[in-house]
Parts: sequence; C-alpha cells; structure tokens
Amino acid sequence: MNFENRLSSNINTIFCYCSHADNTRTKDPVLNAQIVYNGLITDNGGEERYPDADKALLHYALEHYSFWQHLHPEYKPQLDQIGIFGENISSIGLTEDNLCIGDILALGTSKVQVTHGRDACQTMDNLFNSSSMSKEMHDNHKTGWFYRVLEEGYIKQGDPIVLLERPNPKWTIALVQSYRYQQRENTKAILTQLIALPYLSDDWKSIFIERLNQME
Repeated sequence: MNFENRLSSNINTIFCYCSHADNTRTKDPVLNAQIVYNGLITDNGGEERYPDADKALLHYALEHYSFWQHLHPEYKPQLDQIGIFGENISSIGLTEDNLCIGDILALGTSKVQVTHGRDACQTMDNLFNSSSMSKEMHDNHKTGWFYRVLEEGYIKQGDPIVLLERPNPKWTIALVQSYRYQQRENTKAILTQLIALPYLSDDWKSIFIERLNQME
C-alpha cells in the first residue's frame, strides 16, 4: 500500500492557550498559528511552549469525540467542548491506528514527526469526573499523539495534512501503546525492537529500557 499517496487529512481546528484582559488564560480555537520547534504561537499573543521537543504539539482525532459520546452519554457536557482533550490540532481521518511512530507529515508549511502516543493522566479523570477515563483512553487507543517539529512553519484552519514519509510501517501508535500499557509482560525480543525503534521518543524508550533491565 502506498501510504504516502493515500493518507491525508485537513486541519479541522487549531487550539492554543490565549491570555485575556482579566488575566485569565484559556485554551481557545484560533484560525491560524505559527509552528515553532517547542510549540506554537498565534498573532493575538497566544502561545504554548514545552521543554520537551518530543511533545511540541498534541494531535487528537475529531472522530474520537463521537466514540466517547456513544460510550459515555453522561460526558456530553464535556464532549461538547471541542478541545477538551488538550489538543493543539484536530482532524478527521488520522488516528492512532493508521499513523506510525516516525511518520513525517506536512502541517501547512511546517513538517512534524510522530514521537509517541499521549500518556493520559489524572487530568483527564478530573475533567470527566471519572476514575477510569485515562485508562479507557489507553485501552481504546484514543489518547492522541505528540509531534516533534522538524521544520517550523505556519498553519491555518483547513490546511492539508499530508503524510510525507513512513520509516516504521509496522509500528502504529496503537501497537506501540499496546506494548506500553496493555502487554506489560513484554518479551526481550519485543523490548529490544522497541528500544531500537527509530524516532520513538526518549521518554518511551527509557520505559522499555527499564523493563528490559528488570528482566536481566
């Protein structure tokens, strides 16, 4: 399958933290933004910058919202707020099941690379007033994923998202997540492959290294 020609989408919404006159700061939808190596900035003074370059941007699939609404109708008030998952980018058609670790994509005029799936945490549990939401996100491979920025550039709502390179076609985000969260009793062979997986974030590699060391 020629993934480079078949996998593409468009930016549905861009989100960035913005400061307001009352000194509050909220994550709001914006029409355009500049992608920089450690995050993004907007014309109206909004910005998000992160110390870990492997987590410069968070992408969440818009179709996951309908999945959660079907599974948990009681979460409708939260799910009516697009951006509740903390994402910077939302789109339809790209998910943890069809993107791979190391994939390079064009976002507008920028280039980004998939580094790992998002580690859902208690923040998600608190937002949904649930003790299990973060676990459900992992179990269903609907966490979102992070990018490192390879080339800075500009994005706007509606811009195409195009897969440019796929160095690790075997290793979807969902598969690597399954070894991270569900299949914790990893074999030495699997752990060795994950540790050597090109472009996987250092954070996740360190987790697999620790597991391998515990088996020695």
